[in-house]
Amino acid sequence: MYTENIALNTCNNARSNDSPESLSTVNIIKQSLLNFRPNSELSFEDKSTIYCSLVALVKEQYRFDNDLLNRAAWLLRNLAPFGKDRESAAAKLVTDLVPSSAGSPSGFVESILVLFSSPDSKLVSTALLFLFRILSISSPAVRLLLVDSDLFTNLFVIFRPHTLLLSGNGSIADSLIRNIQDLLELSFPSTLRKLGITASADAFNHREMIFRKLVVPSSRFVTSLISKRCVLNQEFFHSTIIMLGTLLQIGPFHHATLEFILASPIVFTFISSLDRQEEWNVIPSIDLSLKGWKIQGPEVLQSGKLIVQALFSEGLEDALEQMLKYDEDTPSRGIIEEMCLSIFMLLGANNSKPPYPHPPFWA
Repeated sequence: MYTENIALNTCNNARSNDSPESLSTVNIIKQSLLNFRPNSELSFEDKSTIYCSLVALVKEQYRFDNDLLNRAAWLLRNLAPFGKDRESAAAKLVTDLVPSSAGSPSGFVESILVLFSSPDSKLVSTALLFLFRILSISSPAVRLLLVDSDLFTNLFVIFRPHTLLLSGNGSIADSLIRNIQDLLELSFPSTLRKLGITASADAFNHREMIFRKLVVPSSRFVTSLISKRCVLNQEFFHSTIIMLGTLLQIGPFHHATLEFILASPIVFTFISSLDRQEEWNVIPSIDLSLKGWKIQGPEVLQSGKLIVQALFSEGLEDALEQMLKYDEDTPSRGIIEEMCLSIFMLLGANNSKPPYPHPPFWA
C-alpha cells in the first residue's frame, strides 16, 4: 500500500498542460507509457523506451491521473531484475536503460533524480524502491559508480529522509538504512581488494569520496534515527544498529569518518542499546571491529584505540559483564557469551572470568 505522508522537497505546482505546444510535445512523448499493457512481456529495449517516456513526462511536469500512476508503478516494479545473473542485469539497467548514458551511469542517475522530484508520492515511493532493489543486487563496482556519480548527494537533498514519517513508510526507511549499510561496506579493506585498490593514496581517496558523497549527505538521516531510537520498533532498531556497526568498523581507516563517529552519539547509542536484551547485534559488531583493526597497521590500530576509549567511557565493560550474567536460555545465548569473552580477550584481559582488569593495551 502506498501512503501520502512522504516528506518531499519538491514543487507541488505542476505546470499546466493546456498550451498547444505543451500538448503537442506531451502527446508524442506519453504514447510509449500509455500504449503498453501492464503484465505484458517486454524486451529490454521496450522497457527502456517506456521508462524514458515516464521520465520525460515527469520532467514536463505532466499531471498524472491514477491510471498513468498505476502504469508507472507497474513498470518500475518490474524493471528490477530477479532470478539468475542479477548483478549483470542490474549493471545493464544502470548503464543502458537510458540510451544516452553510452555505457555510463549518468543517464540513469539523472533520470532517477527526475522521478524523485515528482510531486506524486506514489511515484516517488515506487522509484525509491526500484533504486533500492538495484542497489541490493549490484556488484561493488556498480555501487561505487553510483556513489561517485553524486546520486546520493542529490537524493538526500531531494528526498530529505530525516523528515520522513516512519509510520506508513516502513519499507522505504528500512530499505534506505540497509542500502546505506551496504554502501558503507565499500570502505572495507576486503572490498577495496575486490575493486583492485591497493595503493595507500588510492585507498585514502576512495574512502574520502565515500565520506563526502555518502556519510556526510546521510548524516542528518542517521542522526534522526539515533534521536528516535527509544521509539523505533524492533525492525528499525535492528537495521539501524547494524548500519551504525558498519560505520564504526570503517571509522579507524579514515580520519574524517573517525572524527564524525566520535563527535556523534553513535558510541553512546551502541552501549545504551545493550539494555534492550533482544538487540545483541552490537556485540558481533564490536567483536568484528576489534579483530579487523588489530590485523591492520599501527595507524589504524591507534585510531581504533580512540573508539575503544569512547566505548569504555560510555560503559562498555559494565555492559558486557551484565550480559554475561544474563541467564535467559536462548539459542543465541552461547554465541553471545562467546563473543563477550572474545571482546574481553581482544582488549587485553588475561583470564576468562570476571572481574576483568581495565585493558592496558587499549588505554
